[in-house]
Order: sequence, then C-alpha cells, then structure tokens
Amino acid sequence: MVPDQFQYLVADRDAAVEALEKVQAERDELKRQIAWLQRQVFGQKSERFVDPDPNQLELELDDDKVEPASGTKETPEGKKRRKRQSTGADALSWPEELPIEEEVVDVPEEERRCPRTGADLEIIGEDVVDRLARRPGSCYVKRRRYLKRANPKEPKCGVVRALSLPSFVEGGKFDESLLAWIVCEKFGFYQPLYRIAEKLKGEGVCISRQTLSKVVLDAAEKLRALTRELKRRTLANRCLHVDESPVKVQAKGKCRQAYVWLYLAADPNAPPYHYYDFCRDRSQRHAREFLKNFDGTIHADAWSGYVAMDAEKKLTWSACWAHARRKFENAEDGDPHLRHSVLRRMQQLFLLERHAWLADADERLRLRLDFELPIVETLFDEVLAYRQKLLPKSAFAGACDYLLRYRANFEHYLLDPDLRMDNNPAERGLRKLVLARKNFVFLGSDRGGDAMAGLLSLVQTCRAMEINPFEYLQDVMRRIMQHNSQEIHELLPDHWAAARSPQ
Repeated sequence: MVPDQFQYLVADRDAAVEALEKVQAERDELKRQIAWLQRQVFGQKSERFVDPDPNQLELELDDDKVEPASGTKETPEGKKRRKRQSTGADALSWPEELPIEEEVVDVPEEERRCPRTGADLEIIGEDVVDRLARRPGSCYVKRRRYLKRANPKEPKCGVVRALSLPSFVEGGKFDESLLAWIVCEKFGFYQPLYRIAEKLKGEGVCISRQTLSKVVLDAAEKLRALTRELKRRTLANRCLHVDESPVKVQAKGKCRQAYVWLYLAADPNAPPYHYYDFCRDRSQRHAREFLKNFDGTIHADAWSGYVAMDAEKKLTWSACWAHARRKFENAEDGDPHLRHSVLRRMQQLFLLERHAWLADADERLRLRLDFELPIVETLFDEVLAYRQKLLPKSAFAGACDYLLRYRANFEHYLLDPDLRMDNNPAERGLRKLVLARKNFVFLGSDRGGDAMAGLLSLVQTCRAMEINPFEYLQDVMRRIMQHNSQEIHELLPDHWAAARSPQ
C-alpha cells in the first residue's frame, strides 16, 4: 500500500499514463491519415483489392513545411466593383461570310389563285428570317424566305403568305441545332458558358454569356414536360440506385451549399433512366417527397434518411458493399490479418457477382445461396468476434460497426435476384455531376439548378443508352411544341431511338 505522503506521485503517474495513451491514439490516427493521403497521391485510385507485396518499397516523405504563398492581392477598402451593364449589342452577332442555307416557304398550290378572278397570284415580296444554326464543327445561317403573293389588279384581295413554320423558340435567332449543341457542350462535355462563348467567338460568332444563360434556362423550361415523364417512368421501376452530391449556389456574401440527388433505374433489362433532382439542402424531406409513392428497393449508402425510411417500412434499403469495403480499405489502425481477410472475402463476393449477372435470374439466385451466402456468414462471424477487442473510437472499429449494424441490409441482395450488391452505378452517374461542378464552380440560382438537373437528366440518359444527345435534342426540340402531350413518352430517348431504328 502506498503511504499517504506519496499518493500524489501515483496520481501524477496515472495522469501521465492517460496523457501518453491519448498521444499514442492521436499518433495512430495521424499515421492513418498520412497513409490515406499517400494512397491518394501515389497509389491507385481503384478500390479493387490487391494483395500487398512485402518486397514493395514505400516512398518516405519529409516533414518540411511549405511556406505559404505571398503577394496576395488585396482589394482597396471602400472601393466597390462596378457591375457591368449590358446594352444588348453583344447579345448575338455573326460574320457576313458565314455560310447560308436557304429554304423557300410558299403558300399551298390551292391558295395561289385570286378568289375573285381566279388569276394566278404574283410574288410581290418576301419575309426573310435568319437563324443561327449548328452542324458538327461549324455554324451556319439557316435562312427561310416566306414568299408573299397578291393580285396587283385586285388589291382588295389582300396579300397571302405561308404561316411561319413552328419553332422551339418563337421569334428567336437560334435554330434548334444550335440550342442542342449548347446544351450538349454544357451538360455532356461540362463546358461553362464562358468557354462556349469563347469557342464560338473563335468562329466569328459573338454571343454574350447572359444570352447563353437565358437560352439554356428557356430550353430547360420548354422540355419540362419531358423530364417529368422521365421522372415518372424512373419511379415506375421496382429497384433504384440512389445517391446525392453537393453543389454550390451563388448567394449574397458567399455561395451556399445545395444538393443534387440521382435516381437511376435499376430493374434488370430496364432502360437506364438517369433522373437528377436539384434540392436547396440535404433535408430528408426532399428524398421523402420524391419517394413517397415508391415502395420498391433502393441501393444506397447508410445516409440517415434512407435508414429512417427503411425502419418505417416506407421502402426497402439494400446496403452497398462498395461503401463497406471502402471503410475497411481506409482503416489502417486495425489487425492487418483481419483487414486482409475481410477485403479478400469481399473481393471474392464481387468476382462471384460478376459471373452471377451473366446468368438468368434463377441461376443467379442459386449461385448466391450456394457460394456467396457462406462467404457472407463467415465474414460477419469473423468481424463480430474481433470487434469486442477493439477500442470504440478507432477507424477499424467504425468499419466493423458499419458492417454489423446494417447486416440485414447487406444481406438483402442474396435473396432477390433483381438486386445488386453495390451502388456503383449511381456513383458513376454522379461523376458527371462532379465533373460539371469542377468546371461550373457554382450555379447562378435555384432556377439554374433546376435547369441543370433537367437537361443533365436527358443528356446523361442518352449517353447511358449510347444515343447521340446532339441528334436527339435537336429532333425533340423541333417536335415537342406540336407533339401530343398525352403521348409525350414517345420523345423519351429509348422510344425515340426505337422509332428511328430499322424494323
């Protein structure tokens, strides 16, 4: 027993041990973060598991501090940036030498005779409408000449002229082909509007960014009925891939954060509809509102909204094994043997799934129950047995808890041949949004976010179906204003392609 006069030494020792354990825990966490950063910079980006080679050398990095860059430019106090006022003179212009393709529009043959005398009406003039059009690689002018006819001897009969042909933008200077090209450049190749304006300027065509922004917003609004039908048919699937990603929206002071959800049709042999939904924040009410009439299965990560809807029996949530694998891949502070065993078993599951999806539904279910189910049960037993030895705040313990907490959701796919074991299709679909986000930097408004989501849905659905979005959009833009609203599904990419394919 320690004498009373030395009790303070025991207390100091205990405090020192506790402080040492805290420092060691922080050190282990920093080592894990450094290892993760080294993999991001020097390692492979694929999450496919590879057995480690003990003979492979590692790059050692020095801890030299990088001096911060100096000479940053400061804005003088009290001096405000003057807002540029557009006069409209730079809205649209093109060079005179731009190629012109003419189209003559005349009244029908039966209307070319005077109703009083029966004499042929003479051409007394014409109305000329020029619109900027686009073909792959260059712009040109599409000119329509509307002939005007009259009988000079009977002025009271008036002037006859053919009705203007229907147009996606009435009275505008943009042909549907140019509008389709702008949409494809922005949402297919992720070009911001200022780059599109610069590209056109190199061809001698000057269009202001304000004008480009307006035509993109107008195009999204006129295609709204089509995107609504795309949403309805996406929700008609029994299975969906669901994921979300943040985007920045311009606001006073600084940009605020909004979110875009991707809902991707996941039924076997179903058209791969991609529907992007723009939301002002990440509140659960957005996903709940979107999925309120959906009673199927979603593939998603363990976001609280999906977990809650699954617990309330609003839908069925099938957990993503790729997310679980990622957590073990990033957990460097656990038992290396168990980590290697878990990753190896997950690799076996993914390889078996690759073969299972080459077979029909019955064979796929048999392969899962005979080969994958034993691997899954062994994996969970190993993780559960080892979890009791781990500290609660370690990264490896977090990976184990993630797997064990949602075990039933991870096992859903084993009993349903139509389900997949991961949510990778949705993540691949969101990569398009990430590429766009890196180029756009931010959205100008919530209206711009809605427009982006709608047009991105059509363009990326076309790309998923290997349909040329430029050909699709310009044809749909020419037809949608006169198309029967009850048959709007005929203009969806898969129906459009089926109607054009040879029988």
